Amino acid sequence: MLRENFTDLLRIIGKRPGLHLAPDKDGYCDSIRELYSFILGFEMAQVVDDDTSVLNAFTFWVCHHYGVPDGSRNWHGHILERAGGDDAAAFRLFFELFEEYLKDREAVGPEAIQARFIAMLEELNRKRKDWPLRLAREDDVPAIDALIPISVRALQAPYYSPAQMEAALGPVFAVDRQLIRDGTYFVAEHEGQIVGCGGWSRRQSLYGGDAGRSEPNPELDPARDAARVRAFFVHPSWARRGIGRSIMNACEEAIHEAGFRRVDIVATLAGEPLYAAFGYEVVERYDIVISDSVRLPAVRMTKSF
Repeated sequence: MLRENFTDLLRIIGKRPGLHLAPDKDGYCDSIRELYSFILGFEMAQVVDDDTSVLNAFTFWVCHHYGVPDGSRNWHGHILERAGGDDAAAFRLFFELFEEYLKDREAVGPEAIQARFIAMLEELNRKRKDWPLRLAREDDVPAIDALIPISVRALQAPYYSPAQMEAALGPVFAVDRQLIRDGTYFVAEHEGQIVGCGGWSRRQSLYGGDAGRSEPNPELDPARDAARVRAFFVHPSWARRGIGRSIMNACEEAIHEAGFRRVDIVATLAGEPLYAAFGYEVVERYDIVISDSVRLPAVRMTKSF
């Protein structure tokens, strides 16, 4: 009965956009981001069993429907991307897809939906290639500097507002030349053009560029400290083709060789699924304060070797 009530609640929200979801809630639910926040805050343990969750299966269904591998908490991002970044249009698209999904779920069951998604993942993994990487050079900085805003404005859009993204370009999303000088930053190329970059660090900073950095950025002690994974950016035309995975493999190999036994990451919401797939666990969800009026939600993650 609880499952039906939750499904009915979503249908009511879809038919009555602008519905107040809680007495203390500011505003109305009329966008995919508002809906996503509501669903995350809903006590799912009181709604359905984890293994047959309506929304767990919906995540698998959306990813299979669009042929994309990203799973956990990413259904709203894929829908927003298909709606061209239009929050209200994505809100409407969600309910169209949800009704289609419920029919499919009734016909084949949630286990079959998950099995289809896993089969798709296995096929995608067979087709992916390991990208040849090289260490970044100082003369790559202009190309990397140009890639970062292109990547951020496209791939972070399902998770952050335009104001958040623009404010974070520079303070959070930027080139850190220290990584290049340390020989810990990789680039992936296609026909001589940089289409992805990312790296690791043996220094204290967890994010941000080096321009205007006034604080010391000392080296870490592998016996005591955690290495960092830093500054992953992929051109949207080359997203989901294994570039991030290839860079992560290279980073972890180099980190291990450097003697570190633990890694810390401050991940964006868009980057979290990649790191989770590599076994990184969430330690804390918090906001990076960019200004008095702008905060950027981030995820602190860690992994021990």
